[in-house]
Amino acid sequence: MNLPQYQIAMARSGYDGPQTEANRIAVEWVMPDRFGQYFMSINDTDGTLTGRNVPTVTGPLSANEFWMLDRVNVSSSDLAAGATFTPACEARSDWKYPMWACDSRERRTTSFEIEYAPESGNTAFYDVQAGTLNHWGYPADKGAPFGYDPGLVGVFNHSHTGGWFLSFVRGAPRSVQFTRMQHQRDATLMMAIAYPPGTTFTVRAIVKKFCKPEKGHICNETLAMAASVDEVRYAPGNKFYWDGTYLYVRMVSFGRAQGKRYLGTTTDGWHATDGVSFERSGIVLPDRGNANFVLSIDAHCTPNATDTAMCAGAVTSAPPPACGPGEVQVAVDMCLPAAQAASSASTTDSASMSAASSTSMSTSASTSASASHAGSESMSMGASGSTMSPSASYAGSESMSGSTTSPSASQSGSGSCSKGKGLPGLYWFDGGVWDETCSPALHGSCPPADPARQMEVVGSTGKLLNVTRRLASASDNFGRVCSSA
Repeated sequence: MNLPQYQIAMARSGYDGPQTEANRIAVEWVMPDRFGQYFMSINDTDGTLTGRNVPTVTGPLSANEFWMLDRVNVSSSDLAAGATFTPACEARSDWKYPMWACDSRERRTTSFEIEYAPESGNTAFYDVQAGTLNHWGYPADKGAPFGYDPGLVGVFNHSHTGGWFLSFVRGAPRSVQFTRMQHQRDATLMMAIAYPPGTTFTVRAIVKKFCKPEKGHICNETLAMAASVDEVRYAPGNKFYWDGTYLYVRMVSFGRAQGKRYLGTTTDGWHATDGVSFERSGIVLPDRGNANFVLSIDAHCTPNATDTAMCAGAVTSAPPPACGPGEVQVAVDMCLPAAQAASSASTTDSASMSAASSTSMSTSASTSASASHAGSESMSMGASGSTMSPSASYAGSESMSGSTTSPSASQSGSGSCSKGKGLPGLYWFDGGVWDETCSPALHGSCPPADPARQMEVVGSTGKLLNVTRRLASASDNFGRVCSSA
């Protein structure tokens, strides 16, 4: 198998005779001077290959901490009282090819190609470092180095938090093109790139050929500027955001199924399409990705006088933060309340909600809330004059016990529950998702036409907040938080 150009998944692995850890996994690098050695991954779908007996994803230990998906250096003293997290990553230096081995959970693997300079794709430069690929929130020196080989590979789950950060040795590229994205259409892959202040952007999605506008196909679309990172995260791929330091995009994989060589149609609008996947014995690998589809970024900046492919001016090499204030990053895709953020609070004369916990709300006269998942402390919604005693716990109970009520599914939202859906600035109440910020993409209009879809609550800091209920079509990825994995 030639990696990292392709993905590999395995199951029901067996060994003849006694197996030593040193010989469990062996990888031979034909060209050890190339940076592709840092972007090799095996998806052990049932844990029998690695001997961990849980779905496991592996990646080179030599790639700094890019494949350390859980922060193994986080201790319980870093977290608020009641918040617990056990890292599920092991540094297997005893293997013949040392690797990180981490629980897969809901994470996906992707590969893609990138071009941004004349040297991109030129084999003469494959042994020259071009930059690093890192996770949001990780230290700048923990990313995986890459060369001018256009192919990169990694594991992600950015549906609720986190993202990847591309940092370039030469600075900020004036033109970037992503292609051959290889992941399922329902997967969320966020990417950030640092640019000098004052830069403006034209970001386009392009289908280079076989697209037919005369048949109502959308072949070339300029992405709209979003109002926040999360608006990009929850959009279908047709938004970008610039905060003055980082450019954020969502990378969408457009497949080749049924000859769908377009971004969407004038009737149905923009929508991603799955490619032809390879499936055997319940294991599914997505199509490698379509080179006909390009996500193109043009940065309008002053060119570097000695390197015209790049912008003039210095940019940060540190990734953007993954978590909000008062939180600590425990994994590439998870944040929990920090120790210094733990506190008790009471509210009077006003309804209060659970910030960043997506839990249900009880209306009993006196309520003790136990919230779950990655976020800051939670508070229940009480009647006027009620008092709440918030506490947070990872994988805790979703129901909130009160003097008379323990909410059922009909009270706290219908449908199946999901673990790990909390977000800073996002709330779950009355069967719907509510946000501290309003955007037409998520809420239809700002303010909404229906006054009942907006209300004032007391946040965890004691300040009054206006929250807006999302449209049902923008709430599909959210639900109640389960008490089990």
